[in-house]
Amino acid sequence: MTTLRTRRTYDHRIREMICETGDPDLFPELKIPRSTIRSWLHRGIPDVVTCDPLSAEKTELLAEMQELRQRTAVLGAIVGLLVAMLRVSEHRLDHERLPEGTGKRALLRAIERASGVVPLTVALRIARLSASRYHS
Repeated sequence: MTTLRTRRTYDHRIREMICETGDPDLFPELKIPRSTIRSWLHRGIPDVVTCDPLSAEKTELLAEMQELRQRTAVLGAIVGLLVAMLRVSEHRLDHERLPEGTGKRALLRAIERASGVVPLTVALRIARLSASRYHS
């Protein structure tokens, strides 16, 4: 029974470095076959196409990730507030008074949680409450 050899794949940067230096013994720990290195040196450096985030610096990616986390937190707070309003209003959003008791407490808790992420005025505008009514 014969075993099939698997074909190895190398990072394009390894190939680039070997082609630029012309040194076939640049990465001895990888045990790249001599025939592979000869073909790389003969063919030269290929064109590599990559997506934009991979070429960005680490700090840019971290800043973008932080911005997306903040946006997710804001949207999550708004959705939580809207869900609380739907539960309290029993699926009616026509300008009726809020119920007393647990429903009102649930809405006030949702507004408090949302105000940790978005400004209180925004949370109150979404809940259709005035600031004076909320504080009373």
